[in-house]
Amino acid sequence: MEWECPICLLVLREPCLVSCCGRNFCRACIAVVQDKGEKCPICRFIAFTSMHNKGLERILQSLLVKCESERLGCAWSGELRTLDRHLEAVCLYADVRCKHGCPTIAKRMDIAEHENKCGRRPLSCCYCQSYNSTYDDVVSAHHLVCPSVRVPCPNGCNAVQERQHLKQHIDNVCPNSVVECDFSYCGCRVKTTRRELPAHLNTDLPFHMSMLSKSHAQLLLEVQQLKLKNYAMMSYLKTSLPLAQDVRISVEIGYQKPLVPGKLLQKNFYSDIGGYKMQLQILCSTSDHLSKYIRLYPRVYLMKGEFDEFLSWPFEGEVTMSTPLSCDKMHIYFSVAPQKCKTRVLNEKGIAEEGVGSAADIIVDVERFREGNRDYRAVFKVENVKKSTNNWMLKQLRQRRTLVYT
Repeated sequence: MEWECPICLLVLREPCLVSCCGRNFCRACIAVVQDKGEKCPICRFIAFTSMHNKGLERILQSLLVKCESERLGCAWSGELRTLDRHLEAVCLYADVRCKHGCPTIAKRMDIAEHENKCGRRPLSCCYCQSYNSTYDDVVSAHHLVCPSVRVPCPNGCNAVQERQHLKQHIDNVCPNSVVECDFSYCGCRVKTTRRELPAHLNTDLPFHMSMLSKSHAQLLLEVQQLKLKNYAMMSYLKTSLPLAQDVRISVEIGYQKPLVPGKLLQKNFYSDIGGYKMQLQILCSTSDHLSKYIRLYPRVYLMKGEFDEFLSWPFEGEVTMSTPLSCDKMHIYFSVAPQKCKTRVLNEKGIAEEGVGSAADIIVDVERFREGNRDYRAVFKVENVKKSTNNWMLKQLRQRRTLVYT
């Protein structure tokens, strides 16, 4: 037949006329032959060309045809040009895929029923109204953990609660929950259901009152012991070491009393009552009678104290000190940082082994005192101990601060 493709044996689609024998082929069929460099399927000629036969195509597209599903019951008939549109959008007997992406293929007349029950259809949780997924995921997975799903109490009290409130119901309301006696803090070891607890309290009331009396007496004894221990500790602190605000170290500087080279002045103190134990040291640099400048190095160490086990470690903070500026009444203030001890590892002298804290470098001009033939006393006073959580230590160690006395 002139309307049949010699290759696929179907009605010609986009017919193409070959130059060798003048036969018509489907465009797709003859293109495969030409791409492979094969001979003409009819005349076996090697070199040939093809062209679109639009005249024959118009004749073919005008032919009246019936639906290919006629044997199944489709009564459609029309021009060939409209057959594809009918099969793709109208024919009830055509095979179509599920629009939700599942592998199911069904007739168009049946696909709607499948899509309404498809496990991959989109669905929102009807309880929490916030979870969106497929039907299978929501029903089989999300509902098992959804906080808004109502579930029965596992203790069998016939109550139904939302999952997010179930623990609160079991802990505070459920009559079948096992609870401890209200007097468990004073020795009663009975555990019973919340429903039976009132009966237990009424039955064992004398026993509970006896235990309560003993607990009260023991509590009074412990309070008295704590008061005595606190009084002893306060007395110890007042008589053993001063607090930070009471610490002062005097350094004699001048013409009549030159400093001893390498002299070290030190004093121990607590940061506050029940606080960190520290040591303030003033190191005098090597100098002689004719030196114009001398250097003083105030430094603070952490030491082993009585309350270390009750304090937070590592210690982070700084100690602020003051000293008068020359002979004026004005004071200058500077801060040094004790060593940051991660653990309280101490050497034989009770000082942290991990190094020393930052120190201020104070330069004193002795020339003025030599000219006036007089002495000068530098008094270093601890103003306060400030505890901090900031990473101040790196800044203190990187930038050494120098104070000059003139």
